[in-house]
Order: sequence, then structure tokens, then C-alpha cells
Amino acid sequence: MVSAAAKKPSPIEELLGPNILTSDGIKSTHSVMRHRDLVVLYFSASWCGPCKQFSPALADFYRAAQSQSQAPSAVGPKIEIVFVSSDQDQQSFRKYYSGHPWVALPYSAAEIGKKLAVDYRIKGIPSVIVLDAKTGHYVTNNGREDVLLTQVDKKIDPEKVRETVAIWKEKEAVPLERANFDEHKALASRIVKIFAENPMLLFLFLYLVKRVMTLWGIGQSDK
Repeated sequence: MVSAAAKKPSPIEELLGPNILTSDGIKSTHSVMRHRDLVVLYFSASWCGPCKQFSPALADFYRAAQSQSQAPSAVGPKIEIVFVSSDQDQQSFRKYYSGHPWVALPYSAAEIGKKLAVDYRIKGIPSVIVLDAKTGHYVTNNGREDVLLTQVDKKIDPEKVRETVAIWKEKEAVPLERANFDEHKALASRIVKIFAENPMLLFLFLYLVKRVMTLWGIGQSDK
């Protein structure tokens, strides 16, 4: 009989390591993630200005998603956000993380964070990567944009949060080797292909743009 200690780690434990830092201290990754459907990796740092601007929006998103998944009648996906720090010292890491509502890779697991940054081709921060919590497979690297789109007049829209989390859950999760890290480029290519195959759509689009500009008085010189 195989003991619990000898049990094979889950895919998400293999990715993040055996331990996770929470507001209550270090806990096992298994205990934190076992009831989660999605894991959101948040690459950030205390010295990053754009990160400090984005973090409040992500915190609002996280709280809304947590509230929805923990409601008595909740049936939606459960998410967890994992802060992956790029801070250069433990004091900065602790101070910055103390203002976050989610969990984090321990500072001692910095090498795991560096590997994640390489594996998921992080070129700048803040970056948000969404993974399937059961398989560890890749869902999207557009998490930052998706989160920002859930805000209306700089306030979180709970329904948009619900829709976004549902879309993440429904999207096909793929192994790292099949991940498409150029989703923006792929979308642009699809748009170009549509216009190439349907030239009239392009003419219609340009006509509508011109009409809107005319109505708004854009591009008209004063006489």
C-alpha cells in the first residue's frame, strides 16, 4: 500500500512546488489547490509601477470571483491567484505581498518562479497566465487584458467577472508544448484573412469609420 507521503504530486504541485505562502503562513500546495478549477499566475514585483496600477483591478476581480464561487448556490469555476515575484530581496517581497489577497510562491522558491517565467515566455510584467488547476495545462496568457475588460468606469462588473472565468474554464487547456503564446498575433491574422477573403467587408468597415469620423467632425479642417 502506498503511503500518503509517497503519493505522486499532482501536475500543479509539480509546477509550483510542494508549498504555497498564504495569509496564514506556509501551506501545502495540495491543500490550497485541491478544490480549485483554475490557477492564475500573476507575475509582478514591488518595483514595477504598472504592476502597482494593475494590482487593485486584479484584487477586485479576485474578490468578485471568490465571492461568486463560494456562494451557497455557486456552480461556477473556483480560481486561485498565485503571485510569482520578481523582487530582488525578501523584505520587498514580504511588504508587497502583504497587501495582496491571494497566495504566493514563497520567496525561497524563487528558482521555481524563474522557471515559470521562462516556460511561459514572460517578457514583461505585470503578466497573467491562466492554467487548468487539475492538469496544469495552459489556458491563456491574455489574463491581464481579460481582467481589465471586466471593469466599467474603473469599477468591477461582477457579471463580466463571471463570464470571464467561465470562458477561461470552457477554453481548451493544452500542454505547454502546444501553447499558443502569440494569441494577439493569431487574432490579427484571422482578421486580415477575413478581410482578404471578403473585400466588401473591408470597404464596409472603412465606410463606417469614415461616417463616424464625419459625424464627430474628426479630420475636418476649420474654414
